[in-house]
Amino acid sequence: MFCLVNERTSKNKVRFCMTCEKFKPDRTHHCKLCKKCILKHDHHCPWIGNCIGFNNYKYFVIMIAYAFICTLFFNIVFTDVIKFMIRNEKVN
Repeated sequence: MFCLVNERTSKNKVRFCMTCEKFKPDRTHHCKLCKKCILKHDHHCPWIGNCIGFNNYKYFVIMIAYAFICTLFFNIVFTDVIKFMIRNEKVN
């Protein structure tokens, strides 16, 4: 089997994942939780229950951006609601 890789081990051998029992391309790391090798592995995200890597990094960043925008919107609206409730509160 021919495997085109640039990164090699210290003994100039092709990288091999002992857990998956497969050759590892460059920038690939094994995730212990998913039990598979992930290309450009960033981290295992507990929020989505999946690894963030080459195939889904764009969608993860978009999800974080939308969560930030929704949180910002909620804080703006909720601040106005609290101000309204404080102004209209009748103290006996």
